[in-house]
Amino acid sequence: MNSSAPSNPPDSAGTRHGRRHQALLVDLLEDDSPVVLARVRAEFQRLGRRGAPSLRRAVLRGTPRMRGRARQLLLEQSRRVAVRRLVRY
Repeated sequence: MNSSAPSNPPDSAGTRHGRRHQALLVDLLEDDSPVVLARVRAEFQRLGRRGAPSLRRAVLRGTPRMRGRARQLLLEQSRRVAVRRLVRY
């Protein structure tokens, strides 16, 4: 085994959390389990702006439940940005 090769090579987006990971997270927005939804929410919070394109696509193309939850996550994200701007001011 080549010791110089990374064990987790970055994907095409340059991060461990690429499009595939985000697509799986978006699919989990359909889940009814509060535990799963809390975990998905935490992951998107951790991803920050990098997760926004996947959420925007879900708002446009997803099922009604997925669209609503994706929209909610985008609103929470924009609210956090606004609070940070306000605090910096």
